[in-house]
Amino acid sequence: MGKSKETSWHDTATTEDDKTHYHEWVANIRVEKYAVKSTFFVHVFLGDFTPDHTKWGEDPNLVGTHVIFANNANFTGCENCLSANEARKLVTGTIPLTGALGDKLGQEKVAHLEPETVEPYLKKNLHWRIQKHDDTPIDRTAVPSLKISVGHAVVEVPDSVDKFPAWGSIDLSLGITTGRPGGAEDAD
Repeated sequence: MGKSKETSWHDTATTEDDKTHYHEWVANIRVEKYAVKSTFFVHVFLGDFTPDHTKWGEDPNLVGTHVIFANNANFTGCENCLSANEARKLVTGTIPLTGALGDKLGQEKVAHLEPETVEPYLKKNLHWRIQKHDDTPIDRTAVPSLKISVGHAVVEVPDSVDKFPAWGSIDLSLGITTGRPGGAEDAD
């Protein structure tokens, strides 16, 4: 017998007749690669999470983790690493939020994951933390290059399984993270 798959909101989002589109939501991460002088993680949570930083990677409200692989520029002989550190090289990543949003908010409540429903929820419930590879937490204010922003795009649901969804352009919802350590501002 095969293992049964748990059904999530994202699996059932297009089964109703009136669903021809929905909003796909993502958390965008931008940070200097050598900001922490070692490999580090940016954890993204939706809802409250454990204060025990050693358990962040297994927290039930963890949506995703972006890993930044980096040598300590003070102790490496890697010429590329040294020049990237000097140039303050930025790296980026994206954590999908749509499935977790649907699971948290419920299909009836979110309809098509419209901004007027999702933005207030994310402003209150989206959290992020930084941690070194050895589980040491890093204060977000200690990494001024960290910028978390949230974007969404309207996705048209295909009318058959042999077609791909059609994505519209991504709109940023800067107000969700603005004013918080690591949050993106209008100028970012």
